[in-house]
Amino acid sequence: MPDRTPNKKILILLCALIAWCSGCASKHESVQINLQKLQDRTQDALAGKNGAAVVMDVRSGRVLALVNPRIAAGRSFPVGSALKPLAALAALEQGAASPNLMLPCKGVTSLHGHDYPCWLHGGHGSLDMAQALAQSCNIYFYTLGARINGSKMSALASRFGFGKTTGISLSDYGIKEDSGRIPGTLTPELVSRFAAGDTPEFRATPLQMAVFTAALANGGRVFKPERVRTDTFALPQKNLMGLSPAMDSAEALAVVRAGMEQCVTSPLGTCHALANMGYSSAGKTGTARHAAGPRTHAWFIGYTPVDDPEAAVVVFLERGEGGRDAAPAARRIMQAWHQCKFY
Repeated sequence: MPDRTPNKKILILLCALIAWCSGCASKHESVQINLQKLQDRTQDALAGKNGAAVVMDVRSGRVLALVNPRIAAGRSFPVGSALKPLAALAALEQGAASPNLMLPCKGVTSLHGHDYPCWLHGGHGSLDMAQALAQSCNIYFYTLGARINGSKMSALASRFGFGKTTGISLSDYGIKEDSGRIPGTLTPELVSRFAAGDTPEFRATPLQMAVFTAALANGGRVFKPERVRTDTFALPQKNLMGLSPAMDSAEALAVVRAGMEQCVTSPLGTCHALANMGYSSAGKTGTARHAAGPRTHAWFIGYTPVDDPEAAVVVFLERGEGGRDAAPAARRIMQAWHQCKFY
């Protein structure tokens, strides 16, 4: 009579296979977000501040937290240095620069018959593109702008959704969505200023900036944002189909993402307020001139985590500076994002 006792080696292999499958199931188990808790904590991060915040799932374009929708989608503003990632992508896409392009910053540069200052008195020294993004070097981007084709940069901005409404439904708020503005005619001087974010002529809503940030995080895919009206949200495990890929160059996007990561991790980065918060993140700040006077608007755009991004976070404050005011608020929102997850 044949021996039907299971072979010991087969049993060991079966046990190992079962354990491996269990690990896979755990790894891909649905991650849920408590949306009411996230909304409350996002509002708390902006308490006492006049502004707006948007939290967006980068894989689907779903808006998971929205503070002050009248400002977030109904009004547009100059964005300051938060525009520099777009300029970097334009230069790389056009072949006007390589990721390793080193440019000097001595604190001021002369272009188009004008002197342009850097925000850092004395200058940053010689920087490559990622370092220039991290440290928000004006001189690097003024100089880079002199190499960029303005009409092609405007076209890239349009592909990322700027200059037109996103199409989000806001009827229950009684809000008409603002389309923002891309300058119509870009002279060489204006292209340099555009690249450095020194252009009140370019205006965007915080919601448009969230769509842009999500695209930076997800590989270039632009989504029509949609609000989620449930108490919880299950994170997609892969990118859903977006409206269009704004950019196909993985290399260009990787350079910008590296600069945004360094913006947080480098002690010289303008987003260093987000360092050591317990979760990885990437970001870019902006301090934009107010059209009505010497006041400035404060911006933060970014995403978390770095390796497998889930959430894009945008903070806009009507008064303030990006690194000093918007970045600390974004830190609180990103911490809330991770702490509002459950399985």
